[in-house]
Amino acid sequence: MTQDEAARAANAVSAANRLTARWAAVWDGGGTVLSGVGVWPLLATLVGAADGAARDELAEAIGLPAHDGLGAAHDLLGTLGDSAAVRYALGLWTAASLPLDADWVCGLPDGVHGLLDADPKQSQAALDAWVEEQTEGLLRRLPVRITASTLLVLASALTVRTRWDERFTSVPATPADGPWAGRRLSALRRRIAVSDICVAGSDDGPVSLVTVRGADGIDVSLALGEPGVQAGSTLATAVRSVRARREPVDLERDRPGPGLAVTEIEARSPEPAANLNTIAFTVNAHHDLLARADLFGLRTAADGRVGRFPGVSGVPLYVQAAAQDATATFSAEGFVAAAVTAVTMARALAMPRPPGQRAKLLTASFDRPFGFVAAHRPSGLVLACGWVADPDAYPL
Repeated sequence: MTQDEAARAANAVSAANRLTARWAAVWDGGGTVLSGVGVWPLLATLVGAADGAARDELAEAIGLPAHDGLGAAHDLLGTLGDSAAVRYALGLWTAASLPLDADWVCGLPDGVHGLLDADPKQSQAALDAWVEEQTEGLLRRLPVRITASTLLVLASALTVRTRWDERFTSVPATPADGPWAGRRLSALRRRIAVSDICVAGSDDGPVSLVTVRGADGIDVSLALGEPGVQAGSTLATAVRSVRARREPVDLERDRPGPGLAVTEIEARSPEPAANLNTIAFTVNAHHDLLARADLFGLRTAADGRVGRFPGVSGVPLYVQAAAQDATATFSAEGFVAAAVTAVTMARALAMPRPPGQRAKLLTASFDRPFGFVAAHRPSGLVLACGWVADPDAYPL
């Protein structure tokens, strides 16, 4: 990779992480998992083919100029090409009757374009099978439904599999207080490096971050804010801290951060040591991206009265549906996550207005719930993040 290519890739990574942080910031505290990198390349692939307000909104969502979108999507995916822990697939399927802009199709990765079956049920079954294959069975269906009116499906499938450098010990634990008080949970305990713990500042107070290192360049950071702080605030701080300079924990303080405590013990070496006590978890989520259309730049693109993507096809198209299904598991052995994101398009009622006829649009720890962020260590790209509200029970 040349210096220029590396700079472009770093720019794309930063832009994708910013979208992930904005999405994380609005989360309300229920258990979830989400993948901004599952969404960002799809938006970046579409932005250059959109026009008017839809183009502007998508560009704002991806954080790059519209004309850089398709190339940036290539650059972003290129950062993951050599990772044995990450698998990323992109797919485009269109109706045989839909003419496509040759330049736009040629700009896509090779081998991603296929045709939809005339029978929506057959198309759904084929794409569900694609999801199951690409995620190695972690997810089994497309997060959107294909209907008779669907002309285009653009989808991504992401999987992350890593084993910890050192396995955790799994033991039963019953918290004495907090939201999980009285529950017999599957606790995970392990010695870690003091340098893997830090405290990040935020507008809502300190956030304790603990990094668990996996194989093949994957890090998973656990994030704990002060009790009562909104989950989204803690999670967004963790996302933004992935590439930030981290200050060492102040070991002169008894409680240097949420969930952190400093005591003195007898040891063979005067060097400080650290332990991590956390909880095993599995979280699953479905996200309707159109429910947060402004966040993803899809407000105007989802207006079916007017076609918004002349750079995709001469047929007027609008975003019919956009959704993501995701899952993540943190165990004694390692971390596994998968996300499938899909956008479908259908025929709009009219072609885009010609230039000059555009109307203005006015758009008005770790014994209590904690966050997690999985990142690609070499690039800093956030692959998945989420919130643990209902951890795993200890098996009987």
